[in-house]
Amino acid sequence: MSHRTQPIIGRMPDMQEKYEDLKPEGAQEIADTLLAQERRSFETLTEWDRRITNVNFVTNGAGAIACLAYLDAATGPPHMKLSLLLFTLGVVATGIELRAMYQSWAVIMSETSRRYRGFVNNELTVAEAAPVQADNRTATAIGYCAGWAFQLCFIAGVLIGGIGFFAD
Repeated sequence: MSHRTQPIIGRMPDMQEKYEDLKPEGAQEIADTLLAQERRSFETLTEWDRRITNVNFVTNGAGAIACLAYLDAATGPPHMKLSLLLFTLGVVATGIELRAMYQSWAVIMSETSRRYRGFVNNELTVAEAAPVQADNRTATAIGYCAGWAFQLCFIAGVLIGGIGFFAD
């Protein structure tokens, strides 16, 4: 609890003040908070971009290896072909899930930057610059479904391959 007699951001009964309407130290505190949110969003976005790049590299390499293995197993048992198909679909679902997460963070990053710039340029009030829940329902739903698809494909591929292996 602060021992100030008056909040540094001044009177805000409805938070309709803009940057220029606030005491300098209060305006700066809000701007610093918004900038910190922007930095965290950027760091998260950068991390997801790195992960997607790594997954794409590994996925393409694994796909090439799987194709080479399949060429030798073209006459192999059907359960192995089905397992390979399920693993391939799981890899595709993983890429879709990661891309959806990246898109969600890109929207959050863009919104955070917009709020910061708008506030320090006196285009947004304190209330308008406050964090809001970004509307990423589509990307979230796609990521959720793709995540489950990946896990189910992996489990089914292992089960079908294992059962077929021991049934032979």
